[in-house]
Formats: sequence, structure tokens, C-alpha cells
Amino acid sequence: MNLTDSKTPEEAVPKAVAGRQPRWEPYLIVAAMFTYSILAGLASNPESLGASIVVSTLAYIVAIYVYYGVARLAFVNRNYLLWSSGVLAFLISYSFTGLADLWSLITGWSMILVAGTVLGRFSQSGFDQSRVFLFSLLLVAAFAIAQYFPMWQQMMSVMQGMFEKMVDDARQNLVTLGYGADAVRHGLDSTEKTLKALVRLIPSLTVLGAVFPFTIAYLIFNWRLDRNSYPGKTVAPFIRWKMPFAVTPVLIITILIRLVGSNPLKLVADNILVFLSLFYSITGLALIEFYLRKFKFSAFLKVTFYIIFLMSQFIGLFAAAFLGFVDSFVDWRKVQQLSLEEK
Repeated sequence: MNLTDSKTPEEAVPKAVAGRQPRWEPYLIVAAMFTYSILAGLASNPESLGASIVVSTLAYIVAIYVYYGVARLAFVNRNYLLWSSGVLAFLISYSFTGLADLWSLITGWSMILVAGTVLGRFSQSGFDQSRVFLFSLLLVAAFAIAQYFPMWQQMMSVMQGMFEKMVDDARQNLVTLGYGADAVRHGLDSTEKTLKALVRLIPSLTVLGAVFPFTIAYLIFNWRLDRNSYPGKTVAPFIRWKMPFAVTPVLIITILIRLVGSNPLKLVADNILVFLSLFYSITGLALIEFYLRKFKFSAFLKVTFYIIFLMSQFIGLFAAAFLGFVDSFVDWRKVQQLSLEEK
């Protein structure tokens, strides 16, 4: 996405800016890395389902700060502290999992350490933040695919079995309550199709689950850069977010594969489309918010609009994604022109 707000030409960040960090922050970051290691280890060996959900949620939240912390340490050149702490955190996680979950451990920590380091170092070098975000995001997605790929088939089979049992139980309960066979079939038909679609989308959902905490961490990291008078390009206001036109060929090829490809290729295409549609939806919402502000809608009308948007569910998301797609080449807000002028 085009997220940058240019202030000066791309140039190396002065050391005075890069070095502005509270003395206590590196130690808090290291503590967060160790805490995440322990939480992730506990989540891999849960005592109960409830404990697993609580610990996994806490680990997910702490992961956001760990992503930010790794990027921050790399940005201020605390490389020895970063990598020594990373190795120790890895060993703590290994003490919980052992060889049984070694691949997930390697890819999981590589995801955090490599993507976070790239974010910090590239930002310190003054690169365009949209490129920094995109490259770091692709690294996270690549490590997530490497981590979850061996599990996808099993996850899909398990979820398929769970959903089939859920539908069968619902069908039997409805028949017991006196509903006719045709009514039960029509009533559960849409539910069954939705659940089957969710099973097909497990790969993209797992990758998005890895991308989300990194994205939040990136926004926090960039906010800190802006507060420290970072002279490079920081994140633009939300109303100027826009998908780059370069993504359009990928989208078109994916749609063609979905239309004419074999079943395995269609499965891949479905997941790529879901992944891209999320970002197109976000930029579509940015476009909508731009015009809501331009035409000076009141707060009440804005709230009403967004409530209706949320209630529309898939229709609203599809509409937002379509607007984001069209705006990627039409550029109604002249975002590309503004970016060129600011350079």
C-alpha cells in the first residue's frame, strides 16, 4: 500500500535522530522477548483448552511489542543486544517444545527477528516507508507460509470434520424439533457452503494472522519515528492510503487462474484473492473516509454510515475492496501526484 508521507528526499537518517531512545526501553524489549518465549512455549503445551486460548491471546499481544522492539533495537544499532537476546529467547522456547516443534520454532522466531531487523535497518537508512513496509510484510508472509505449509492439510481435514459433524448435529436437532426435510436442507445449505469456504481459506487466514501483529507493530514503530522528527518518509494520514498499481497484474493473473485453473490452483488463487482483498478493502475505506471528510459529513452521519457498512458484512467488504481496486489506477484523490510534488 502507498502509506508514505514525504517530508524530504530519501537520505540517511542522522545519528542524532536514530539514537533517541529512553535508557529503559532496550531492557523492556528484551524482557518482552523472553516473556513471549515463555508464553509461546506454554501455548504449545496447554493444560486445557481454556488455558491455551488465554496464553495464546497474551502471546499474540506481546508479539506486537516484540516486533516493534526488534525493529527499534535494529534502528538504534543495538545489534549485539538484539541478536544475543534473540538467541536466548529462541533457546527458552526450545526448552518448552524440544525437537517436536523445531520447524515452527525456527520459522516463528525468524519471522520476528528478520522482518523486525529489516524494518529497523531499512528505516535507519532512510528508505521510502512504503517499500520498507511492503518488503518486511512479504518476509513475514514468506516465513508464515513456511511455518504453516506442513500443517495446512491436517488443519483443513480437522476443520472439515468438525464442520461436517456440526452440520449433521444441527440437521438431526432440527428434524427432532419437527422441521421437514426440505426446510432443514434449505436452512442449512448456506451455512454448509460458508463453512466449506472457510476451510478452503485456512491458508490465507493463518498468514493474515501472522501479518496482523506485524502491521500493528509497524504503525507503532512509524509513529515513534514521526515523534522523533524523522527526516525520511513516514506513514501518510489514513485518508491517503492507496494500493500501488503494480499489484493489479498479480490480481488479474490470480483471477484468471481462479477461472480456468485446476482445483489445486483454484485453492491457491482463492487464498491469494482473500489476502489481497483485505488490503484493497482497507484502502477502499480510506477513500470513503476521504470523501466523508471532503463533503463534511457530521459525526452522527459518519457513525451511521459505518454501522450500516458493518451490518452489510460481505457486501460492504466487497464494495470497499472494489473501490480500493479501482482507485489503485484511477487515483481519485491524486495521491500519486501529491507524492511526486512532495519529492
